[in-house]
Amino acid sequence: MHFGPYSLLLLVATANGLLLAALLLPFGRHVGSVWLAAPTASIALRITPYVLGFAGAYDLHPALTFAPFDLTLAWGRGSGPT
Repeated sequence: MHFGPYSLLLLVATANGLLLAALLLPFGRHVGSVWLAAPTASIALRITPYVLGFAGAYDLHPALTFAPFDLTLAWGRGSGPT
């Protein structure tokens, strides 16, 4: 695997999002901090396939293609009008 500029930039963004979500959980006295940590971690994990793709991990390990990285259902659909 080779971490180029794109994969490093995305890796820094992912690590920043996961760190923010981790810091929101234990120190949050409000319910809102937990609700903010959940989509923050979900969006940070949504970037993971792109980090692996730009680094060349799918070429080395083809089985990663079937890993369940798609977390689109984590934020669901609103209850507004269709």
